[in-house]
Amino acid sequence: MEQLPGTQAVYVPMGDTALIRGVAAAIKQAKPSVKIVGVQAKTAPSYYLSWKSGAATSTETCNTIADGLATRTPDAGNVRAIRELGMK
Repeated sequence: MEQLPGTQAVYVPMGDTALIRGVAAAIKQAKPSVKIVGVQAKTAPSYYLSWKSGAATSTETCNTIADGLATRTPDAGNVRAIRELGMK
């Protein structure tokens, strides 16, 4: 935020949500108006579906070459955390 004070949005890949939770917490502390946008592979949408519904939503597959984003079974606590951090 110090190097790019005009930042309005940050896009962060979501695997098990550890990275996005840490990034969002740090950015929201420095500049609460910044939008945090989680990114997942279209074919591995478990955390997107979970964020949208508000409950851990598993998927049958998680086909992606991005191994770090290949999550089939989201953790309910992580879903709660990303919803509380105001991610988009």
